[in-house]
Amino acid sequence: MSFRIRGLPSEQFAHLFDLSDEELASRGAIRRVADNRTPGYPCRVSLTDSREGDELLLVNYEHHDVQSPYRMRFAIYVRKGEESYHAINEVPEQLRISHARCARIRQPWNDDWLGACRWQGFRSGY
Repeated sequence: MSFRIRGLPSEQFAHLFDLSDEELASRGAIRRVADNRTPGYPCRVSLTDSREGDELLLVNYEHHDVQSPYRMRFAIYVRKGEESYHAINEVPEQLRISHARCARIRQPWNDDWLGACRWQGFRSGY
């Protein structure tokens, strides 16, 4: 069975990097410069981790905009100048380091409800 993984569209965030810190704050976002932590901060556009000195935005992203109890928003990092990840049958390194980070994969069902899912770590060699 084939699968596809996509990062978030970069166009949704690129304009935010031109805003002042005050304008970002009015939208509930924060500008940061990445430190040297490993793994780095996870960019949800490129599905790669930050490197020391990268410019990041921490924004609130509504990823399940529906009228049901499963409507969801959460804080995500995006890195300046990144292009959206898009691959078929490939798992990006960021998602393969399951020992360092938890991930939850959800599948929308009919009527905007979420189906039950199970997380399994990715094996190396994917």
